[in-house]
Order: sequence, then C-alpha cells, then structure tokens
Amino acid sequence: MNIDFRLNGVDPLSPLLYKIAIGGTVCYIGCANSARRPKSAYRRNLQRMINGRPYRKGNPEGFRVVHKRLLEATYSGETIVIELIRNVPRESKFSEERVEIQMHRNNGVILLND
Repeated sequence: MNIDFRLNGVDPLSPLLYKIAIGGTVCYIGCANSARRPKSAYRRNLQRMINGRPYRKGNPEGFRVVHKRLLEATYSGETIVIELIRNVPRESKFSEERVEIQMHRNNGVILLND
C-alpha cells in the first residue's frame, strides 16, 4: 500500500483541510484536527479491509465509499496522494470543508464525500 503524503507547508499539528487524489484525480476533501488522522486513518482502514477485519466492532460495515475506492486503487496500482490543503480555525473547519467541497464541485470535480 503506497500512499504519498504531502504537507505543502501546512502546519500538521493544527486543524486543516486535506484532499485525496487517486490516479491524479481529486476524489475526496476532508478536515481534521491535525495531519495525524488523515496520515494514519486511511492506511489503517485499508489494512483492515485487506485483512478482512471490520471497520469497528460496533459498525463492522462502516467503510465509506472513499475507503472502498482506496482499496480498488491499491489493488490496481493507482497512485494515491493525501495532500494537505491549508490550515483552518478549529471552530470553522466543517464550514471551511463544505466551502472547499463546493468549490471543487463547481469546477466539475466528482467527489466521494457523500
């Protein structure tokens, strides 16, 4: 599982927005309190799927569309890049995420956020 992680000058210890691109195409926009979550959570979820383990005990089928697409990309050898976009205020990270998602959609990008 080869995931390229790019900081792009973003402070990884502060709240931020990130995007996931597969095969050079952005497919997901997310927000997190730090880069630790996107850097480790997607790898961990991919490993769980590869090993046939559940998402969580209380939600075994909880893998989202983006997780399944990442698994397909892993098996097909497509490039996967998680790239930090910018830091955002903690109290407005969800609204900033929605704005970023809408901006990508306005540019014709189909995202797996739903």
